[in-house]
Parts: sequence; structure tokens; C-alpha cells
Amino acid sequence: MRAALAQINPVVGDLNFNTKKIIDATRECVKQDVSLLVTPELSLTGYPPEDLMLRKEFLSEVEHKLETLAAAVGKEAPNLTIVIGHPCFKAQENLLYNSASVFRGCKFLGRYSKLELPNYEVFDERRYFASDGGPLVFECNQISFGINICEDIWFPRAPSLTRAAGADVLIVLNASPFQTNKDNERKQKVRKHVSSLNLPVLFCNVVGGQDELVFDGNSFVLDRNGDISASAPEFEESVLIVDLDDFGNPKKNNSFPKKTHSTEQIFDALVLGTRDYGLKNDYNKVLVGLSGGIDSAVTLAIAAHAFGRDSVKAVFMKTKYTSAESIIDAKECARSVGVNFVEEEIDIYVDLFKKRLSKEVTSKLVGLAEENIQSRIRGLILMAISNNERRLLLTTGNKSELAVGYCTLYGDMSGGFAVLKDVYKTQVYKLATYLNSVADSLIPESIIKKPPSAELRHNQKDEDTLPDYETLDGILYRIIDKNETFEQIVGHGFEKELVEDVFKLMRKAEFKRRQAPPGVKVSEHAFGRDWRYPISNKFVF
Repeated sequence: MRAALAQINPVVGDLNFNTKKIIDATRECVKQDVSLLVTPELSLTGYPPEDLMLRKEFLSEVEHKLETLAAAVGKEAPNLTIVIGHPCFKAQENLLYNSASVFRGCKFLGRYSKLELPNYEVFDERRYFASDGGPLVFECNQISFGINICEDIWFPRAPSLTRAAGADVLIVLNASPFQTNKDNERKQKVRKHVSSLNLPVLFCNVVGGQDELVFDGNSFVLDRNGDISASAPEFEESVLIVDLDDFGNPKKNNSFPKKTHSTEQIFDALVLGTRDYGLKNDYNKVLVGLSGGIDSAVTLAIAAHAFGRDSVKAVFMKTKYTSAESIIDAKECARSVGVNFVEEEIDIYVDLFKKRLSKEVTSKLVGLAEENIQSRIRGLILMAISNNERRLLLTTGNKSELAVGYCTLYGDMSGGFAVLKDVYKTQVYKLATYLNSVADSLIPESIIKKPPSAELRHNQKDEDTLPDYETLDGILYRIIDKNETFEQIVGHGFEKELVEDVFKLMRKAEFKRRQAPPGVKVSEHAFGRDWRYPISNKFVF
């Protein structure tokens, strides 16, 4: 028999759109003589629906749409067995479950509800769902299939219960978000908890961006020995079709080659996450403030890949502190990426602002206050263009800067989406090198080689205020991603006083991070959904 995994990109809350996606997949199955179709976790609603699941009218509409979908599939493909992920509200219990329903034609065959509910990092499922996990086994073409949902296979309990109930093959519906090396980790968990039970696995993962999360797809099929029989592409929609023998073991099929370099994966994740954030919020044009520096150059290239170069506008805003090199670099970058480029001199606005404020409102503006006026005027200009031209403004700051507060509220932090929010400065340089390896000189070498600077005063360099980025990122990675203690970090050879300074800068910058736009999560621990430190906090790390 033939089975298919529908690796689709749903839109959270758009039940009509998601229903159409699933029906389109059933039509493909009819063409390919498929007997069983699997959709991802919560495929009907998109993942995660968050507090939509607290709205009774939403849950009522989900039930109605599930019935409509089952009827439509029954009409399109009466002999097709389909597994649909959806939330299931049981009024008599007043409980909500993360479920998967099985239909053949219009006939309801059974329902499975998730046993293991993740409640860490970006996951908050215990806020919404009750745990069930009673096994469900159904037959299709005389093969017994069991169902688990995502987190279930990260532990031995649910797969063991399903195997004991008589399953020959395990179906796993997933909404497993991307982070570097996550695909390998998924396969290792499946082999540990499922392949050890001598069960083949049909692992169907969702794809696409949803706010700060991006889902990479990477659906796969494992045989009884835990070897890959088939796999779907990364970061794109696909219907993966696999042949099973009479005992449910998958036959070897073509697999898509996987990207082995983490920088390439991060780039693809950033492109998909940025594109989907824009399109799912009704933006098809974007805006980038171009400075001549590495961050804005890489952001611009990602924007062009995500939306097409004709949909991207770059704005360069120079002052008396802007170097001649930055002017040349910004123009050359916009030309090589191939986007619309405009420039504006802002000294007249800065001078008027400083003069008026100093005369009427406060004392003479000096130091950081004077520097930040430049950044905030740039933010004001960009937001005006964004409003006027209905463009999504992409901020250009990176994870290193956001960690230590080297960014200006209502200035360079202004915007709707922070593309590099989870990308360290040293990773930004790797992205630039990668881009130049696949598109010759997309990022001018002069941008890559020059010392980074905010150019808010004469001869300013980032390293006047911060340690070099290799050192800073080494400390930040251990604090943020690895959650290491002060003593552990010093034990790696970093200077004690420097580590103390970085901890202090991070604590003081929490209020900025809380006000930052969302951005794509690509690391183990990103600022946003899985970073919840108090702003008012006197604990010394």
C-alpha cells in the first residue's frame, strides 16, 4: 500500500485556508493511488494557536470545520484513510485535547489525544490541553497503524502503549520547530523510543513560519531498524509518498538531500520565517534601513530572497558622522542585491531637534542622549515610509547587541520584525560569507572587513564599548544558550571582570528586549517565547 505525509504550511486560525491545503493533498493522493494520508499536528488550526484555544467560538468553528473537511474528503477520495490533527474540546469534561482524528471517506474511525504535553522553552501546552494518551490502533489495507503526537515520541511511554495495543506501524504527527541540529535530535529520539520496539515510523512535520517560530518540515520515514526510507525537503511544502510492504515496512524511496552546514540552514530558516511573517500579516513589501554595515547588508539580502528584490526598499540616512566608506558600501550593497535605494541627509532634523529640545524642554543634549536622537530620527523616517507605503519595516539588530543593550529603543529597534534577533554577530559574518559563496559578491567585501560601528560620533567603533565579538559571543552563548553559571564561564578561560560586566549589561537590557519586535528563533534559546526573566530584578548572576 501507499502512504503519504502532507508536509503543509498552514496559517494559524485560517480554518478555510488550512482545509483547502488538506483537500489539495487528498487530490494528490488520489492521483498517486495512496491509501493513507497523514497531516501534521494541529494541521486544521495551525500551530500554535495559543489563546485562540480559550475562545469557545473558535473551538466550535473547529468542530464544524472538521465535519466539513471529513465530508469533503469523503467526496473527493471515498477510499482514502486520512489522519487530521486538531484541538478537541470535550464539553462533558470541560477539557481540551491535542488530538488526531482518523476518517475513511466520511466514516469516523477513531481519535487519539496527546499524552506528553511539553511545557518548556517555546512550548506552553499545559496551559491549554489535558493529557490523555489512551492508544488508538486502526487498520488500513490489513496493516495496523497507531498514532502518537510530537512530544509523545520523546519519551518511551506513548510508543510502548501503542505497540502493546497491536500497532504494526507508528504514525507521528508533529509541529516541531527548527533550531540548529534539531532534525538529527528528532531522529535519535525516534530510534531510541520507537525503533527499539521494532516499529516503522511515518513522521509528518509541519513547515512554515509562525511569529517567532519557524518549522523546517523534514518529514521522514524510518523502517523497523531505524534506517531512513524516505524524507521530505527542508523548509518547503511537500507530499511525501512512500510504499509499504504487506507487513507495514517501508520500501526504500528517494530522499531529498539534507543541508549539512548549519549556516545554510539558518539562512533558509530566516528567509522562510521572514517571508511567512510578512505574508501571513498581509505584507508583500518590506523596508530596510541600510547603514553600510554588516547587519543591515545581511538583512537586506534575506529580505530580497524572502520577498523578491522588486518588493524591497533600502533607505540610507547619513549624518556628519557617516564615513565615506559607509556611503560607498551602502550604495554598492543595494546595487548588488538589486533593490530600490534612496538616501536622505538627516543632520538638519538632528540639529533642529537638539536646538529646540535644549531651548524649550531640557538642558543641552550631550553624550548618549545626543547619539540616540540620530537613531530615533532614523526610526521616525523609516516608520513614516512604512506607514505611507504599507511596507513591513525589518529591524537589523543582532542577538549580541540585543543581549547587552547595544541598541536604541524607538530608534534602530523600531520596526515590525527583527530578522537577526536570534543570530549572534559572529554568525552574521558567517551568513555574509555563505551568501557570497552562492551569489558572487552579494555582500561587498569591504563591509565584511571593516570594523563594526554605529557611526553616531566621530571615529566610533563597537569595540570602544564592547569586547571583541568573538569573545563577547563566546560568553553570551554560554549564558543564553547553555545556561552556564558564572564560575563555569570563567572556567572556560574568560576574564572574571569581563564576564561580570557582560552579566550586568544583560540584566540592565532586559527592558529593551521586552519591547523588541519578534524575530525568527534558530538557536537552542532565543529571546522571546523561551526567555522570561523579570525586568525588575536585583539577583546577581
